Amino acid sequence: MELTISPTLTQTQEQRQILTQEQLQTVKLLQLTSTELRQELAQAMLDNPVLEMSSEIEIPIGDPTEEVSLQNDTDYQTPSDDNWNKDMDEKRMYFFSLLTAPMSLTEYLQNQLDEMSGMKDSEGNGTPLYNACFQVLGNLDDNGYLGATDEEIAKGAGTDLETAAKAVKIVQSLNPPGIAGRNLREVLLLQLERKREKGSIAWDIVDKYLEMLGRNHIKEIAKGLDVDVAEAQEAADRIRRLVPRPGQSVAGVAANVVMPDVTVIPKKDGGWSIELGELGFPEVHIDEKYSQMRNDDSISKSDKKYIREKINEGQQLIESLKYRKTLIEKIATLIVYYQKDFFEKGPSGHKPLLMSTIADKLGVSESTVSRAVANKYMKTTFGLYQFRYFFTQAVSSDSDGNDSSATAIKAKIVEIIGKEDESKPLSDDKIAAMLAKDGLKVARRTVAKYREAEGIPATSLRRKHI
Repeated sequence: MELTISPTLTQTQEQRQILTQEQLQTVKLLQLTSTELRQELAQAMLDNPVLEMSSEIEIPIGDPTEEVSLQNDTDYQTPSDDNWNKDMDEKRMYFFSLLTAPMSLTEYLQNQLDEMSGMKDSEGNGTPLYNACFQVLGNLDDNGYLGATDEEIAKGAGTDLETAAKAVKIVQSLNPPGIAGRNLREVLLLQLERKREKGSIAWDIVDKYLEMLGRNHIKEIAKGLDVDVAEAQEAADRIRRLVPRPGQSVAGVAANVVMPDVTVIPKKDGGWSIELGELGFPEVHIDEKYSQMRNDDSISKSDKKYIREKINEGQQLIESLKYRKTLIEKIATLIVYYQKDFFEKGPSGHKPLLMSTIADKLGVSESTVSRAVANKYMKTTFGLYQFRYFFTQAVSSDSDGNDSSATAIKAKIVEIIGKEDESKPLSDDKIAAMLAKDGLKVARRTVAKYREAEGIPATSLRRKHI
């Protein structure tokens, strides 16, 4: 039997959404980081002489669900007026300075210091502790090693030994881990401490047997620590993955230090306020002289056409920036609303929250929310967090039917392990049982998964050897 297929014509109706060029621009700007946005605007202002950036003009907050009507770009010819060219040259020089430049190790660390509270007085001047920290930075070599004693730091900063020692500890708490160690042993111990491995087998190897490790005398190390050779080998492997020259991982990198897009500030009378970071929300406006020139009869038609086109283009950019600012601020406000327990208690108060919940509340798509929170950071009283940190599904329920998020459970596991007897660390089964008493039914393998995700070693590796 032969099957014959005859070609036929059919008509179907398909609904497709085609984004305009203006909408594409809005989507692009929405997902940029603060640094990327500055770069984008620097280039935009080099291409468009009518745009100016100002911190004095406030962009009004509108409704992120409202439809933005923007005009399409058109081709143009650059006018030949010499004054305009001079104006372009001046803008070009200024905005090239906004582009990302290599950052030194000292600059990288100083930016972190400047973000710490208590480092400057009400007038913005450095405190004695800040000055001592800066003295520490000045004594770091390219590898990140500290080449000065506490006495030398105190003398250089004009302060006492206690303040100098505290300053060293503060700098050692900065990123990258291991910075400001005075020798290889101290650099590695600082990194292990950051990984919560103080007192572990790896810690003892670095502390007591670093030279033997360099000669790979694993059996002798195991015998000296009274542990299995396999345990000593696993710890040695982890040590070798540490960074012996932490400063080299920073020196010369691009100036992409993470700055908060939003800061959540507690109010004196209760509640929270939202403060937008200036870096991530630059204010752009149309240069008034160009607004006047587009209607100036003394200017040629071609030049006025060019000016009008660039003003339209600039207004489209401003509308996209307005939308970006509005949406991120509203998302941040809703995060604080839904995660109020986190802002009061810390990570253990983290609640399940879906992006779709925020999207429905704002009347936008979930993908729009996802783009808006991408690589955005929120500064809280508990530290700096990515926006995405606050979104997670429910994992389990307690006896009262209250959901807990994976983030909250991880925080509880970290808290439990942080209080354990280091000579008798808790097993994953025991941790699961302790969580169950708090109404969190979590399997042992889930505890192990979350523990590993937090960078916490297994029970045998957490045992402190006296």
